[in-house]
Amino acid sequence: MNQAIVLVSFGVLDTKQREKCIEPIAAEIRDAFYDYMVFEAYTSSMILKTLKEDGAYVYSLPEVLDRLIEEKYDRVIVLPTHLMAGKEYNEKVIGVVEAYKEKFKELELTRPVFVGDGAAATPEIVSAVTSISYGMERQDGEALVMMGHGTNPTNHIYEAIQAAADEAGINMHIGVLTEGDKPTLDDVIARLEKAGTKKVVLAPLLLVGGSHVNKEMAGKGENTWEKRLQAAGCEVRVWPDGLGANMEFRGIYMQRLMEILEKLEYGC
Repeated sequence: MNQAIVLVSFGVLDTKQREKCIEPIAAEIRDAFYDYMVFEAYTSSMILKTLKEDGAYVYSLPEVLDRLIEEKYDRVIVLPTHLMAGKEYNEKVIGVVEAYKEKFKELELTRPVFVGDGAAATPEIVSAVTSISYGMERQDGEALVMMGHGTNPTNHIYEAIQAAADEAGINMHIGVLTEGDKPTLDDVIARLEKAGTKKVVLAPLLLVGGSHVNKEMAGKGENTWEKRLQAAGCEVRVWPDGLGANMEFRGIYMQRLMEILEKLEYGC
């Protein structure tokens, strides 16, 4: 049986962030699942277009699946690195998998990292948040502030992540960029002020660092999260790497693959 795992990400233009945050996931999958061929795909049309214009060999999910049809693969598992079921995941991952479902003997899709219903914490989200925290070193007195992208319309998952961190007793404060979603940076600052926190590690709640880190989170801009936290009286240490650089966090993708393999092999 010809078997493949397709690791599909939003994508990144920054070579160093790709090497730190996406390639280690692919390498670990190849090591752990040696009887599967591992392919990679991006969902961002803009990133795909830019990289292809630069001569890079990158492909969309439909392009990879078309190749696997031509090469007569029987079993294909699509593993998205997307953190949650937002618009990109729903349209460019679920939508594509459903369109190709009848073209393979077995075509399966793993779940995203954060899965929940509303703003309530779940044991699974608590476990994911704990993995993030374990993989990030903090000095005495430092709180962890994490900047997520957000969804529009909101699916309340970031509120659930914050609730999970609170439930686990992790000194972590979550905010998002997207207007209309929450918690906001103002919510984060209010939490820090209430706790009397003056030292923070500012990190992306994103798979890769990329442009959001350089533009909105930190950098030369006057309205970055770093500048606004400093204006609120915080000493800020910036952690620029995305979650893919966090070995503890990467273990979640292995868990997702094992879920599908158990289903395929044992029907459970």
